[in-house]
Amino acid sequence: MARILIVEDNLEMLEILKMSLEKAGYDVIIASGGQAGLDEYNKHQFDLVITDIVMPDVDGLAFVKAVRLIDKTTKIIAISGGGGEMEASYALNVADIYGADYELYKPFALEELLQMTKACLAV
Repeated sequence: MARILIVEDNLEMLEILKMSLEKAGYDVIIASGGQAGLDEYNKHQFDLVITDIVMPDVDGLAFVKAVRLIDKTTKIIAISGGGGEMEASYALNVADIYGADYELYKPFALEELLQMTKACLAV
């Protein structure tokens, strides 16, 4: 069973993503921010990380960069609807440059995320 880390500061979104991915048969660990995500990432091995970009402590761009410094093989899906000073398209383009495998704009259909997850883990 593939293990997935979800890093998202919106607790409602975090729970929805967790429930959907668990229902699809994945082992899911959650973190409510970038620093918590890094802490979890350093404790466990993951096949896939799904991370929001705009977060208050360690943002998703710094998170993606840190994960890539540790491991080049873990798949990463970056998600963003923009926020604060950062537009979603800019944030996701930078995430791609930093090493995210896929980018997804919020709002998105859960089915779209599930298909992307399946594609990431099939490679």
